[in-house]
Amino acid sequence: METSNMQDDNQTALKIIEICKEADDGVPHDVLSREIQVAEQKVIEILNQLIRGGHITVKQNADNVPVYHFQDPDRVRRFAGLDRDHMAIYELIKQADANGLSKNDIKSKSGMNPTALNNILNALKKRNLIKSEKAVNQKNRNVWILFELEPSMAVRGNIFYHKGEFNQDFVDALYEKILNYIDSHS
Repeated sequence: METSNMQDDNQTALKIIEICKEADDGVPHDVLSREIQVAEQKVIEILNQLIRGGHITVKQNADNVPVYHFQDPDRVRRFAGLDRDHMAIYELIKQADANGLSKNDIKSKSGMNPTALNNILNALKKRNLIKSEKAVNQKNRNVWILFELEPSMAVRGNIFYHKGEFNQDFVDALYEKILNYIDSHS
């Protein structure tokens, strides 16, 4: 009997995961309960196991209804072991999108002390979750953006910049080419 209950729980867990996978915006608790057709207490137990295992996350929508979202296993692995402070800093940087945030901006928005912030930024960088980019729009400052994003033009500059520095060699070469073109067509 115990084995049968465990198999039923596993099947229910798999069904919950499949339902959450299909819903990009998540699945409200009442919809999930209707779909599963298992005793409410059992659904809550299985949901808690899935949340602890990192297979799904739960957030509240505007109506304060729990909404369950599928968690990509790669994402779970990348974020394993990070605490709330790490996740809060990651979310701040994520919200800044391709424009990124300077360390001062992160410090003022998070209220975190500089030493703790440095440790968190280094930990996130080591996991390839964020990266530091030299910003052409903020002299001698770096901004932090998500690792998978390309910095915006405001951060990296236009074709006259390379790795945050004005590319004088490129400008000089372009100048020579233009002069040669003008000379050859005059």
